[in-house]
Amino acid sequence: MEKSVPPLSRGVKLSYGVGQMAEGIKNSAFAVFVFFYYTQVLGLPTIYTGFAVGIALAVDAITDPLIGSLSDNWRGSNGRRHPFLFASIIPLGLAFIALFNPPDLTEFNLFLWLTATSCLTRAMMTLYFVPHVSLGAELSEDFNERTEVVAYRYFFSYVGGMLTYSIGFIVFFADTQFDPSAYGPFGITMAMFMMAAV
Repeated sequence: MEKSVPPLSRGVKLSYGVGQMAEGIKNSAFAVFVFFYYTQVLGLPTIYTGFAVGIALAVDAITDPLIGSLSDNWRGSNGRRHPFLFASIIPLGLAFIALFNPPDLTEFNLFLWLTATSCLTRAMMTLYFVPHVSLGAELSEDFNERTEVVAYRYFFSYVGGMLTYSIGFIVFFADTQFDPSAYGPFGITMAMFMMAAV
C-alpha cells in the first residue's frame, strides 16, 4: 500500500520561494549597477569591464555543473542540498560587498578586482542557487505542487529584482548615479538582503 504524503504547507513554499530573492538581487545588480559603476563612475574602459564580466560568465559555465554534481552525490546528516546552501551565505555576502567596494587601484588592477569579485560572487551564488533549485524539485512528487513551488521561486526572484531597483534608485541614487560614495553602502545593504534571503 502506497504511503500518503501530506501536501506541502504554504509556509514551506513561502520559505523556499524567499530564498530566490538572493539571485534576483544579484542578477538585477549585475544588469543595472555593476557595469555602470565600473565604466561611468570609476572610469574603467568598457573593454576591460566587458571582459571581466565575460570571464565571470565563463567561470559560471564551469561551476554550475560542478556544484550540481557535488550536491547530487553529497552524503551527510543534513542531506545533500542544505550544506551547500548554508556554506554559501557568508562568502556570497562578502564577495558582493567587495564587488561594490574596490580600493583605490590602477586601471589594470581595477580590472583584476572586478574580474575576481565578479567570479567569486557568481561562484558563491552557484553554490547556493544550483542546490536550491534542485531542492525545489525534491520537495514534492506531485506535479501540481512542484509547479506551485516553481511559481513561488519565480515570484520572489522578481521581488528581489524590484527590491534592488527600488533601494538603488529611491534610497542610494535618488539624485545621481554618479556618486561613487553611494555604491559601497548600496553593496553592503543588498548583500545583507541576499544573506537574509538565503
